[in-house]
Amino acid sequence: MGERGARRDPSTKEDNKAMAALAREAVRSGALGFSTSRTLNHRTSTGDFTPTLKAGEDELTAIAEAMHGQGRSVLQFVLDLSSLDEDLPMMLRVAENTRCPITFSITQNDKAPRRWRQTLDEINAAAARGLSITAQIAARPVGLLLGLELSRNPFQTHPSYRAIAKLPLEERLKRLHQPDVRAAILSESPSSTDDPLFFRPNYDKMYLLGNPPDYEQPTENALGPRLVARDGSRKNWPMMRCCRMAAAACSTCRSSITSTAISMRRARCCRTRARCRA
Repeated sequence: MGERGARRDPSTKEDNKAMAALAREAVRSGALGFSTSRTLNHRTSTGDFTPTLKAGEDELTAIAEAMHGQGRSVLQFVLDLSSLDEDLPMMLRVAENTRCPITFSITQNDKAPRRWRQTLDEINAAAARGLSITAQIAARPVGLLLGLELSRNPFQTHPSYRAIAKLPLEERLKRLHQPDVRAAILSESPSSTDDPLFFRPNYDKMYLLGNPPDYEQPTENALGPRLVARDGSRKNWPMMRCCRMAAAACSTCRSSITSTAISMRRARCCRTRARCRA
C-alpha cells in the first residue's frame, strides 16, 4: 500500500488479496505467522503511529484466512487497554470466521486493575466455543526508566521545568539548584498527558533502581512511602533525589541518571482453558 499504508488509509479489496497472497506464501515458505500492533506505544522512528494501528477487520480476516489455509499459522495482536472493548471483540470475530489460532499480550493496568480477569473470562468463553486463543503474560514487570537526559522525567509536565528542559544537562542542574526555580516547579501540579507510557508521576510506584538494578523492590521502597516515613511530606524529596543523581552522572557515568523507574506489580502467571502462558 506504500504511502497509503503509512497514512493508515483503509485497505481495498485488491489490497487485501495482495496481502493475503503474501502471507500465504510466507507461511508456505516457513513463517510461523503474522503479527499486528494496535497499541499507541509502538511508534515509527519519527514518532508517528504505526500503519497497523487501525487495520481493518476485513484486512486481518483475509490475512488470517490465507495463512490458516496452509494448515499452520498464528495471528498475533498487540492491544491497548484504551481500545480493548473495541479491539478484543474484533479479534475474536477474526478467530471465529477463520479458525486461525490467535495470541495476544495481556497486562494489568492501574486504570482498570481487574480488567485482565474480565479479558481472561472472555477468551475462556471463546475457547469453550472451540477457538484457539492464547493470552501471553509478561514474565517480569513492565518498567519505565526516568532521568534528566532521557525522554521522560517526573517534572516533564511542570511549566517551570519545561522552560529549562532544552538546556544542556549541566546548565539545567544549576537552575534546578536555584531556590526560586525549585520552588516554582514544586508549586506546580503535574498535568496528565496523552503519552501512553507516562501519564503523570506516581511516587508510590517510583523507585530508585540502583546499581546493580533491583527490579523487585518492596512497596515501602517507593519514593512516596520513603519520603513520608522520613519527613511526613512528599513535596521536595523527588526533586532533590533527581538533582543528586544527575549531578553524580555529570562526574561519573551518564547512564546513572536512569536510576528511577516506574514498576508495575508483578503479573501472576496462570493457566486456564484459554491456555494463558508465561
